[in-house]
Amino acid sequence: MADPAFSHPGAAGTFPPKRMGDPRSGQASARSLAPYILIILLVLALDQASKYWVLEILRLPEKPHGQIALTPVFSLSYVENRGVSFGLFKAGGAFQAWLLAGLALAITTLFSVWLTHGTRFWQNLGLSLAIGGALGNMVDRLRFHYVVDFLDFSQIYFPWVFNVADAGVSVGAGLLLFDLLVQGDKPRRPPPASGRDSGQDSGEDIGGNPDENASTIRDSGAIG
Repeated sequence: MADPAFSHPGAAGTFPPKRMGDPRSGQASARSLAPYILIILLVLALDQASKYWVLEILRLPEKPHGQIALTPVFSLSYVENRGVSFGLFKAGGAFQAWLLAGLALAITTLFSVWLTHGTRFWQNLGLSLAIGGALGNMVDRLRFHYVVDFLDFSQIYFPWVFNVADAGVSVGAGLLLFDLLVQGDKPRRPPPASGRDSGQDSGEDIGGNPDENASTIRDSGAIG
C-alpha cells in the first residue's frame, strides 16, 4: 500500500505538504518572526519611555522656551507635532488627529501582513522598525491628539525636531529601499525537489503502468 504522505502530485494529497515556515507556503513561522516582533516592541517601548522621561521626569514643557541645550549641536526641544513624521502635513483638530491615527493603523496592518510573508533579512528589519515607529506615534495621537517631538539637531542645519518613533520609521524606510535596490530584482530560487518524489515521478513517467508494460512485452514476443 502506498504511503499517503508521498502520494503523486496528481492525487488528492501532495508531497511534501506545505507547512508554516516553509518558503513554498509564502508565510513565515512564528519562530522566524520572533526577533522582528521583539524589535517592534523594543522600538515602541523606547519611544514611549523617552517621551515619559521628557514629559514627566525632565518636564521639558516647563523649561524656558521648552528647550535644554545639551551640546553645541544637540538640544532637547519640546514640540507638539500635529502632522506626520517631522511635522509634515499638520492636522488642525481632533478629527484630523484621529484620521492620521487611522491612517497609521492601516499602514501598520499592511506592513505587518507584508512582514509575515517576508523572506529577506533587510526587508523584515526595515518593516519591523517602521511598524514600531508607527505604533509609537499612533499611541501619542490617541492620547494627546498630537505627537511629542524633542530631539533637536537644528544647529547642524537639520530643521526638523523628531523622536525615537520618527527615527524608526526613517531608518526602516531606508532599509526597505536598500533591500529593493540590492535584492529586489533577484529572482527567488525554487526549492529543490525531493529525491523520493523525483524518483517516484520519474519511475512512473518512464516505467508507466506495469500491467501495460508486461502486455507490451508479450505482444512483442508473439510478433517476433
